[in-house]
Amino acid sequence: MKKKVLVVGAGKTGITTANFLANLGLEVTLNDKNKIKDTFKIHRKVKIVDNGHYEKIFKESELIVVSPGVNTKKLKWLKDKVVIGDIELFSWFDESKVIAITGTNGKTTTTYLTGEILKQKYNVFVGGNIGTPALARFLPFEEYQYSVLELSSFQLETIDKFYADFAVILNITPDHLDRYETFDEYVQAKLNILKNQKISQYVILNKDYPMLNNLTIEGKSVYFQRNSILTNNSINVIFQDKKLSLDINKIKLKGRHFYEDIYVASLLGLINDVSEDEIKDVVYNFKGLEHRLEFVMEKDGISYYNDSKSTTVSSTCRAVESFSENVILILGGVYKGESFKKLLNYKNIKEIVCYGEAAKIILSDLKKRKPVRKNNLEEAVFYAESIAEKGEIILFSPACSSFDMFNSYMERGNFFKKIVTDNNIQR
Repeated sequence: MKKKVLVVGAGKTGITTANFLANLGLEVTLNDKNKIKDTFKIHRKVKIVDNGHYEKIFKESELIVVSPGVNTKKLKWLKDKVVIGDIELFSWFDESKVIAITGTNGKTTTTYLTGEILKQKYNVFVGGNIGTPALARFLPFEEYQYSVLELSSFQLETIDKFYADFAVILNITPDHLDRYETFDEYVQAKLNILKNQKISQYVILNKDYPMLNNLTIEGKSVYFQRNSILTNNSINVIFQDKKLSLDINKIKLKGRHFYEDIYVASLLGLINDVSEDEIKDVVYNFKGLEHRLEFVMEKDGISYYNDSKSTTVSSTCRAVESFSENVILILGGVYKGESFKKLLNYKNIKEIVCYGEAAKIILSDLKKRKPVRKNNLEEAVFYAESIAEKGEIILFSPACSSFDMFNSYMERGNFFKKIVTDNNIQR
């Protein structure tokens, strides 16, 4: 292990990484282009260099660990330096069985649900892109039998020797085209999850996506398809001689797309010997995660849903498909490079309201539907309320990232919920 380490990016992942390395007794510098705020407690021995990325500290470092938000293309000049991410570093120290889950949509729900299912029988760590950095697994150190990790394309860019005992790709649709030059480049980053697979390990793939078919795979491949997992109002999960049937009428999650997430999590449970009854108990009691097609309230016969986690058009399409009722759809934020034109296909969208940096592109792509543009999210909600009728849905599923007006999708989702529930706000 190199002794002089530079950690680039001082968000939650970067600070956790710096603290982990400092605990090992290494000389750690934490660097960010902005002022570093000690929102999360930073180890007293970590040296802080902020307000810019300075060439000198890069050249002096023996190992560079970049946070997921750092664009690795801008570090190509560091040809003689070892540059990795926190997931690769995690793999150097972790000895648990690793379940790694990626995909454009559904990662967080699948990761969380898989963790809850495995916890019925094992000691399980759940982390990665889900909100708990992977290296938090060692702060403090605890013996885990399984680590269930949600991995983004950004995290998968920087792996070298990392491998998973169970690698899952749920789906791949265009995303992050503001960072990747082509869709294929994004796909290749996702496929890195298979990079070091061994013949004894498992790969779970969605056959509905052409780029996931005909791959050269070292591990044991298990394919699934949306239309084949559901029969007779049941999600049917089969692994070798094990069978599990889940009654969709007992599932609390709204939205057909969640069935794929439930299927994969349940399959991972079956493969790892969790009992059918234990899996059913978790699935039937799972109400979903905050900011993911989250029911907020019903007011004057109008239902409000917070889907702030939907930062892609394909994810927003999945949200719209969850409703048979008329939907007033609120879009907006930072454009990520994916066309909004897919949303023209949904007859249940009554009206589209947009705001933020992406509004100009939304207006252009969806001009046939005549979207209404507002200055901010608050105005967009007020307008949606003014045209909504009893029995209709106001769906906040932005199809964009949050960073024009908010620090995260969580902050954005919480603001939406505050607007909806606060009766003291002047409308």
